[in-house]
Amino acid sequence: TDLRRLEVQDRKLAQAIDQTSEAILITGPTAEIDYVNPAFERLSGLGREDLVGGSLSLLGSPQSTATFDAMWRTLSGGESWVGDFVHHHRDGTERVAVASISPVHDTDGTVMGFVARARDVTDERALAVERERLATVVEQTFDSVIIADLAGTIEYVNPAFERVSGYRRDEVIGANPRILQSGHQSAAFYRALWRRLTRGQTWTGTLINRRKDGSLY
Repeated sequence: TDLRRLEVQDRKLAQAIDQTSEAILITGPTAEIDYVNPAFERLSGLGREDLVGGSLSLLGSPQSTATFDAMWRTLSGGESWVGDFVHHHRDGTERVAVASISPVHDTDGTVMGFVARARDVTDERALAVERERLATVVEQTFDSVIIADLAGTIEYVNPAFERVSGYRRDEVIGANPRILQSGHQSAAFYRALWRRLTRGQTWTGTLINRRKDGSLY
């Protein structure tokens, strides 16, 4: 009965590891690969038959040598290693993964092997770089930029807006763009503007706004 229970438990654990979206790799004490889950196959571009029995060197890009050295220094000291690992994908691209590798000890403290968990952050990192690049463009452009939420509450203004309007960023964040209204345009004009925006359409036109000092622009 106990053996049956252990077999069922092992099968459940194996299924859970196979189905998780996190890439998992298990090695023996000399770092030969014993197991990889489907998520790890996707990350590396290599099949289980290509990886099991092989070395971790199958995975790294040419830039990974220093990472391997640092990793093994940490692991050989009995500690877990956490860091970025660049995978050389089978299709020739490089995939960046945030990895965590921990030693697995026997009951007497002997290292039986290592378990590596990895999450592919390649697209996430690329998106962050692109977002930062776009934010820099918006910050540095000479065009006045306002970003508001669906209720019209101002969430962001760029330095050009501050220069043109005379309002500091901290004075307008959380306010409504109506603070800029000059009274030279009707309520119907603004209703038509917001009607287009709330429908997901672009509005293009001329606004006569009032600066903080009362002058018009």
